[in-house]
Amino acid sequence: MTQRDDYVNKLKTQLDQWNAEIGRWEAKANEAQHAEAYRIRMAAYKQEQSRYAADRESYEQAMADWRRDVAACRAGDRSACQ
Repeated sequence: MTQRDDYVNKLKTQLDQWNAEIGRWEAKANEAQHAEAYRIRMAAYKQEQSRYAADRESYEQAMADWRRDVAACRAGDRSACQ
C-alpha cells in the first residue's frame, strides 16, 4: 500500500467511528424526546384525572342533595318539593 492509501483508510476508519458515534447520539436524542413527550402526556393525564375526580365529587354531592330533597318531599316537607 502507498502512503496515500494508508491515509485514505485511516480517514475512512475515522469517518466510520464518527458515524457510529453520531448514531448513538441520535438514539439518545430520540430517547430523550420520547421520554419528554411521555412526561408531558402523563402530566396531562393526571390533570385530567384530577378534573374528573372533582366532577365526580360534584355530581355525587348534587345527587345526595337531590335524594335528600326527594325524601323530604315524600315525607311531607313541601318546601323541599320544587
